Amino acid sequence: MLIRRDVRRRAYRTIACGGSVAVVVGALFLSMLLTSGAAYSNQLIKDKFGADIMVISKEATTSSQPFYTLLYTPSPNYISEDYTQALASIPGVKGTAVQLYLTYIIQYGGGGYGPRFWIVALDSDNFMLRSWLPQNVSMPLRGGEAVLGWHFPRLFDIPNQGVFYGTKLTPVARLPLTGTFIDRVMFVSMDTAREMLEWQRLGIDPGACCNWLIPLSFQEGQVSAVFVKVKSGTDPDQVASQIRSKYQQVNAITVDSLVGSANSRLGELLSTSSVSGSLVWIASVLLVSAVTSATTNERSREFGLIRALGANRSFIGKLVATQTVMITTTAGVIGIACAWILFNSFYVTIISTLGIPHQIPPVNELLSLVAAAITSAVAIGVLAAIWPAVRASRLDPYDVARRASR
Repeated sequence: MLIRRDVRRRAYRTIACGGSVAVVVGALFLSMLLTSGAAYSNQLIKDKFGADIMVISKEATTSSQPFYTLLYTPSPNYISEDYTQALASIPGVKGTAVQLYLTYIIQYGGGGYGPRFWIVALDSDNFMLRSWLPQNVSMPLRGGEAVLGWHFPRLFDIPNQGVFYGTKLTPVARLPLTGTFIDRVMFVSMDTAREMLEWQRLGIDPGACCNWLIPLSFQEGQVSAVFVKVKSGTDPDQVASQIRSKYQQVNAITVDSLVGSANSRLGELLSTSSVSGSLVWIASVLLVSAVTSATTNERSREFGLIRALGANRSFIGKLVATQTVMITTTAGVIGIACAWILFNSFYVTIISTLGIPHQIPPVNELLSLVAAAITSAVAIGVLAAIWPAVRASRLDPYDVARRASR
């Protein structure tokens, strides 16, 4: 009753105080959601990627944003497809799979350029793609078939109506959301890539619907990368070293090093957000403490009367602390809800700006993030209420009455 009446009487001050806490806790929850989701996405990639080593041309480079764009920088630096069998003969290698970058498309709309999407060819039963396919899709890619990433536009929304380089593509599956470059890729078979190249070689007029496509730059028998899976118990670094020493024209990069690069980027983000978040959190504690102290001074006469009616010092202290914690906890819950809505509304923009892979963590981890954020809101209330509660509990009824009579 006393808490409800005071909140209503000082509604503006309560809203302002709670609003600051909501912003701080919401920002804290958003920061934890970003970093936790990125870490979960990186681990998911490592577990499901299927490959341990990527082999690319010596002149090619890895992406500056591993797992957000293609692992290698799309370029005309190709290697021979013969490396597939050559690498398979190296001790410790369990399997190999090729990947051929064909081209990219840009989705137009809203008067400007949209995101970039890639078209990539794979061998017919690629173990990397198989690990991501839905359980009801098990057959390998055949000529004219395509598997779309989660964000890849529907083919009938593209000007060519599903026709690429004279080849009509038929989607057979759409991959689940991964939070990686796979979400923006359309996968086709190597046979389909050869059909496209042959169509381009014949110089057939593409027509108005297809003349915007970028010319293919690869040649027959070339691939962009060969992905290698090593046997259980084999050190990928040692196998990569063997590949580099045996084949001077290629570079072998372990997937662990790419994950490490992504984790390094994530660590920088986490470090920055931790420092700034801690400073803002401390400022919030001081602000709430100052507001609570001012409110306590204004209620000194009320507290004196309560003491005169028989309430002890502990009751007054608990009253101040309980009210403060209730305000900060409620504000924290509101802040978390607003942060969740904001994150879902601008998910693509936020992740694209940060340049990190991201996928929403599992429910149990998500609940632990919510619990941590609410705990921080409670901690703000507890710490901010300590000094005002002690001061209020020390009020003497006689002194309060004497000051009020002046």
